[in-house]
Amino acid sequence: MHRQRGDDEALKLGVDSFRESRRQALIEARLREMDVRDRGLLGEEAQRRAALDNHTERLAELELQRRQQGGERIEELEREQGRAEAERDRRQAKRDQAQEAAQQLQAELPGDAHGFAELVERAQNELQDRQRASAALDDAISDRLGDAAHAVQHPGADAEAARAPGRGNRHCRSGAAGRRRADSGPLGRAGLAGRHRARAGRLRAVAAGR
Repeated sequence: MHRQRGDDEALKLGVDSFRESRRQALIEARLREMDVRDRGLLGEEAQRRAALDNHTERLAELELQRRQQGGERIEELEREQGRAEAERDRRQAKRDQAQEAAQQLQAELPGDAHGFAELVERAQNELQDRQRASAALDDAISDRLGDAAHAVQHPGADAEAARAPGRGNRHCRSGAAGRRRADSGPLGRAGLAGRHRARAGRLRAVAAGR
């Protein structure tokens, strides 16, 4: 009986020892499993963090490109605005020039193409008339200056021409005509010719259709 009790106690100790060793083995296996899982989670976290960093970097690049493109577009719009303003100023300057030329013709600047064409034709005609008048005035000035130079170089020529039969009257008439052409003097005639040329130059703006 004592022997059986001893066997039971030995068996119980063996069972307890086996249970404890088994329990320890299960705990170690669970720890290894958790360690593997933890390592896997750490690797996955690193991958996700790297993906997030790449995504953030890509977003930053796209934002920079968007800002650069927006800045370039703004610069292009500013250049277009500058060109439009320059064109507007150029057109306004031409219109003012044409308006001034129209005033020289004592006419209003027309608002349509037909009226402007008529004004151009009128300006061309008056320009031609003024060019002819200016050329004639230049010839008269040249003749008068030539007569004056001849008179200075040959002071007795007028007296001889006056004594010649039939020539005195012609000379007197010629001299009177020359004096009438030269009443204002060379400077006055030159100033008048200059005014003709200046006015003709203003008319060219309309005559050229600009």
